[in-house]
Amino acid sequence: MSIQRQNNQEGFSGESGQFIRKLHAKCVTTSESGGEYFQVLFEKEWESGKAYFLIQRQFEIPDDGKCYIETHVPGVCGHFRIHFAELDRNRFRIQLPGKEEWDIAFDTDDDI
Repeated sequence: MSIQRQNNQEGFSGESGQFIRKLHAKCVTTSESGGEYFQVLFEKEWESGKAYFLIQRQFEIPDDGKCYIETHVPGVCGHFRIHFAELDRNRFRIQLPGKEEWDIAFDTDDDI
């Protein structure tokens, strides 16, 4: 597969036309409320608001399986049905509708 680099430092696109945004999060916070609302916030810098990816999901009311996504990128905000998501120890990958994928790397504390 050949990768075509773009002028945008946040991501690149492969030959399939999939745009992949990259973010290295130095800060990851999680929260929940009542066991029915969950949120994960990935931030490049603590509370800077400059580069971030927020995902929220609620299970109290039927919502057609959509998650709320908010980012620093204009136009990437709203309720989306997730096409693909993968979480491992240092990376979160998620594909949103419209051929946009996020690849979020983060550091973990190995003491946990």
